[in-house]
Amino acid sequence: WSLDTQEMFNVSLIEDYEISVPKGTEVTYNDIKVSDKYLLDTSTDSTDIYSLPQVLGVNTKVSFKLANGMELSDEVSPSSYYDSYDLEISKNDFSDEEQEKISTAIKNSISSAMEGLSTNKSFDDIKNTFATTKSLDDLKEEYNDSLDTFNDKNYTISNFEITNLNISAISFDDDYNIRIKTRINYKYTATSKEDGETDDNTDYDYFYCYLAYEDGEYKLVDIDSFPSVYAYFF
Repeated sequence: WSLDTQEMFNVSLIEDYEISVPKGTEVTYNDIKVSDKYLLDTSTDSTDIYSLPQVLGVNTKVSFKLANGMELSDEVSPSSYYDSYDLEISKNDFSDEEQEKISTAIKNSISSAMEGLSTNKSFDDIKNTFATTKSLDDLKEEYNDSLDTFNDKNYTISNFEITNLNISAISFDDDYNIRIKTRINYKYTATSKEDGETDDNTDYDYFYCYLAYEDGEYKLVDIDSFPSVYAYFF
């Protein structure tokens, strides 16, 4: 910090200032790396929470290096009203190359799931493309619900392909999973179970995909729904 004498009279001292970041993030506060000794026991499997015993109530630079190597910085203004900070991200924080990696991960995971749904595979049969360090309970439930829906249809699905994926927003969810808002265009072939008639279809929809960063790759943790498929045979 650099404060003149007059400013020092107006500066307050903030105690137990908390900074919440994704697991494994390096935090640098006012050009000083924050030691792990300030980590709280309330940290979780996805979140690290640092508690700084005393900080000055002035605008201060804080920098972050995430587990995926991404570096972010912000300016914080600790006060009695703002005695904590949660790291946030946006699409602008990700390079075009990194967004392409995210798009590829989403395409691969959804394509794998749709192939599994089309061929009546269990969740365990297709989960190898998903995250391994996070709970997949919600994703498994969504998949199993979709599998029941697929099995009830009077047609089968094949040749599913994502033709375009556009990322419109990136943020963190409450567990510091990377939340991706996307529009996905896709095509597929429906085949009647009754007489083998086929119907080629195209469609698009909007999805929220949730990713974790593991071993240098983005992995799917959850999705709000899998792509819907329709066919009408007369």
